[in-house]
Formats: sequence, C-alpha cells, structure tokens
Amino acid sequence: MASDLWLYFLAVFAVILLPGMDMAYVLASSLSAGKRGAVASVLGIASGGVIHVVVGATGIAALMTVFPQLFHVLLTIGTLYLIWIGWNIYRSADAPVSMDEAVQVTDGAIYRRAVMTCLLNPKAYAFTFAIFPAFVRSDTRSVIAQTVALCLITAATQIVVYGAVAALAVQSGRFMRARRKTISKTMGAMLMGAAVLTATQAWSASDAKKPVTASNKPTRNASMNTATAIEIINPDEKPGRNDFDFQVGEWTVQNRRLTKPLDQDAPWETFTSTVRMQKLPGNIGNVDTFVAPEWRPNWMGMAIRLFNGETGMWSIFLANSKTGGIVAATGHLDIPVVGKFVDGTGVFEADEIFQGVPIRCRYTWSDTKTEHPKWQQDFSFDGGKTWKTNWQMVYSRLDRR
Repeated sequence: MASDLWLYFLAVFAVILLPGMDMAYVLASSLSAGKRGAVASVLGIASGGVIHVVVGATGIAALMTVFPQLFHVLLTIGTLYLIWIGWNIYRSADAPVSMDEAVQVTDGAIYRRAVMTCLLNPKAYAFTFAIFPAFVRSDTRSVIAQTVALCLITAATQIVVYGAVAALAVQSGRFMRARRKTISKTMGAMLMGAAVLTATQAWSASDAKKPVTASNKPTRNASMNTATAIEIINPDEKPGRNDFDFQVGEWTVQNRRLTKPLDQDAPWETFTSTVRMQKLPGNIGNVDTFVAPEWRPNWMGMAIRLFNGETGMWSIFLANSKTGGIVAATGHLDIPVVGKFVDGTGVFEADEIFQGVPIRCRYTWSDTKTEHPKWQQDFSFDGGKTWKTNWQMVYSRLDRR
C-alpha cells in the first residue's frame, strides 16, 4: 500500500478506536439482537463511513464550511435522532422480555439506524473537514481511484474494529442479558449524553469562528484550509499561532541537500519535491506532507507543528512513512526542534543524536513574506558556536489559497 494510504489508515484507525456514538450503537445492537444485530449494525456503520468519504471527495463538506447554517441544521437533526435512539434503548430496560423480543427490530431497521448514526455523528464531519482533504489528491492515482481506495480503507477499518466490539458483546451475551436492565439504561444514557455533549462542543467550536475586525486580528483569505472553521481563540495567549499561515497550500520545492550531512566534503544533490500544508483542527498547529518520487520513491515525509499558547513557542516533530518518526528504543516520537518567528524569520533548534553523533540541529525559515519562502537545516558539532548547512529548500506556490 502506498505511503499516503498508510498514513490515512493510521489517522482513521486512531479516530475509530476512540469510543463514541458509533461504537455505542454497535454494542447496544449486538447485545439486544445478537449476531444479526452485530452484523447489521457493523455493516451500517461501515456504509455510513463510505458515504462520509464520498462527501469529502466531492466537496460537499467544503460547502457546509462556506454555509455554516447547513452544518447547524445537520447537527440539530443528528443530535435529536441520536437522542431518540438512546431513549428507546434506555426505555427498553423496563419492557417485559418475551420470546419474540429478538425479532422485534428487523435487520433492515438496525442497518438503517446504523447508517444514520454514522452520518449524523458530528465527530465524523470534523474529521472530514480537517484531515480528510490532505488525502483526496494523489501523485500516482486519479481522484476516483484515490476515493475508492479511501472508501475501502475506511470501511475495512470500521468492520475490523467494530466487528471486534460486536463479537465481544455477542460472546458475553448470556452474562450481559442477565444484567439487561442495567446495561440498557447505561447504554441508552451514554448514547444520549454523548449526542448532547458532542453536539454542544461542535456548536461552540463553530460559533467561536466569527469574523473579527482587522484592528484586533489579522484578516485571512476566505478559502484558507477548512480546519480554521473550528479554531479555538484564547485572547490571553502569547502571539505566534498564525506564523505559519504563509505556508498553507501546495508548493513545488527545489531542494539542495548534502548527501552525507555529517561530512561537509560529501557531494551535494538537487531534486524537486511537492509539499502540501494544512492547519490542524482548532488551529492548534499544522501538518505538511513532503513527497519527492525522484529522490525517494514510495516514501513520504511529514512535519507536525504544534503551538504552545502559554509560551508562544512552536515544537516541530518529523515523521515519515518508514519509521513513523518513532525512536525504536523508546517507542516515542523523536525530539522536536523548538523556536519561534521574529520579524518573519523563524529559528527552531534542538539537541539530538543523528546517526549516532550528538549534534545541535537548527531549522531556519526566511523570506516568508515573499513569493518564495526558504527553509534551511544546519548542524552544529560544538553546541551552537558554529553551524554547517546541509539542506536548503526554495518554495514556489502551486495553488492559490
């Protein structure tokens, strides 16, 4: 599987693993209707996931960003629908148990409710708005082929994760049925509570993104990445959260790199890469992907930048499709470089181990207010007294924000 698809799988897997309304519905259906409820609910959730992918790929999600009232309508309908399902589960605890109980709700009804539960889940739309757009386009596949691949990954991941939850519920069915009243009330209350809580958070985040005057906040291009639609604003934080706004979008990058960064006598290499940057939800930071097929085929690099509003400093983590940016010995992300921008120039440094050699690494962003921003990497072997350059990049924009 291509590197971009692996990254998409990891993102989807992390989101699906988080307990939420979809998982609660699968669990409740599996407990109440056994194997048939498990199968119908899992397939319904997976079908809803496929529809979410198609919505994102066709740009309908962007339409809801432009017209936030549409999102509010959907949010209201979804919340009421999920509360209704939760109430029915809660109320079923006091219903008499009969031999025909297992067939009272048809497989089709369970399936349809599962589809609607997934479609009306606000968290799914947050994923579609903020993360999904980075994966719609591919350097090696058409939009249709990429959409099909993303659909298959989404559905397969949902089936595996929710299928495991459903299987566990079915296997422990006798134990669960003995405690039917308590479990039904608990699951129903959890589903209703999750619906209200998620809707409240999503509505508040949407309302927080209101136009402001140029006197107290810099204006932004209206077509900037949709992740800003749920930006959280803290008026007491230190400045700097928007310092990387200049990089939002897609770029072609001319690279000049020392083939052996620890050896200044090594030859230099040049190659072209493509960089695509977008903001993270809530404007907590940003992420860019780096692809250079002529340099490293079937490889992708990624920079994840997170902003600390209390210190005004950025921490930049590197990841790639080979190691994930994870140190094998510790299982943790590698050490980030930390720093900030001053007058359009950003300097970020960290002490680290590179190929077994202790170094101090420095990233420098310059010319960020021009059409061709520049990035440079330097190493120091004497604690920052002197620096040796080993990588330079010059950016040229491919798209218009």
